[in-house]
Amino acid sequence: MKGDQIWRVHADSSVWQTGRYTVFEGSHRWKLPSLRCSACGVVWGDGTVCYPWVDLSSLPNQKPLKGNVVCVVSAEELELYRGQVRPLLGVDLPLPPATNFGPFKGRHTAGKVFDFNLFLGEHMLSRAAYEKLREKGTLSLGATAVQVKNRKGEVLDYVELHVLPRAELGAPKIQEPRQLYCQVCGFDQRSLPEPLVIRRSSIPAKEEVFQLKDNTGVLLCTESFRDSVLSLGLTGIQFEPVSVV
Repeated sequence: MKGDQIWRVHADSSVWQTGRYTVFEGSHRWKLPSLRCSACGVVWGDGTVCYPWVDLSSLPNQKPLKGNVVCVVSAEELELYRGQVRPLLGVDLPLPPATNFGPFKGRHTAGKVFDFNLFLGEHMLSRAAYEKLREKGTLSLGATAVQVKNRKGEVLDYVELHVLPRAELGAPKIQEPRQLYCQVCGFDQRSLPEPLVIRRSSIPAKEEVFQLKDNTGVLLCTESFRDSVLSLGLTGIQFEPVSVV
């Protein structure tokens, strides 16, 4: 995979322009609290990091971890929650404030349903599209069922990909005037380099879809994944080439 062209994945812009993009209103079952940083004063959380296969039901004091609860804590308190979660995650992966866990549950409230739902950093697709990509051998990632009903009360058969923050920038971020970057808590408003450049050594060998560690709102994929999506005519997604160094 490392020799492939890498592509940035976007929700289909033509859908956004018409205002018909899919909206699933809801939440994952659990999430880490948001953080109030004593150094920079910012209250923040990063909802684009999600581990839907991780079950937090065994942890004590569930209320601050519920996905539909707004909870803001200090850095010390957040680190305590992280310490409880890490053994359940099983691997060393980022745990920013507001990291999501467990299955997503909600309602389809607006827009047409497409094969992919990438609204606001979600990594969802129809089970039919997921199975087609698996059959082609160009998608090995696991997925968790999404519990979403449409406006008629019917269950939509969608899954959420197990996408991980893997890739690293091959060029530094750019800090414009008034953009905040806190080295204590990690809050980061700096701009991505243009054009976007990815470090080749950071591209995962066995994952076709992955996030940018430096900005987890950026979703990336291999050329083989893109080619399969296009050949199958799957909807709700588009691609932009990125440079690799």
